Amino acid sequence: MKKKPTLKPGDMVQVLDEVVDGQTDVGVVMAKPMHWPLVKSHTLGRRAKLHPVLVGGQRHWIDERNLRLIESSDG
Repeated sequence: MKKKPTLKPGDMVQVLDEVVDGQTDVGVVMAKPMHWPLVKSHTLGRRAKLHPVLVGGQRHWIDERNLRLIESSDG
């Protein structure tokens, strides 16, 4: 089974969620993700991992499952 790549600061990602004006957008991952203990995810045995993403000059906390890696900061 293939593991999802973990996102690092500086990675360019496509946001699959509707963040600004009901549109999906492209953003840059910022430092320090946060694990958010949601009730729904605890019943599934996992915690949601939120990443701060800079979209349109504003920072948004977005779930890792709603992000798709476009370009890695390594190259």
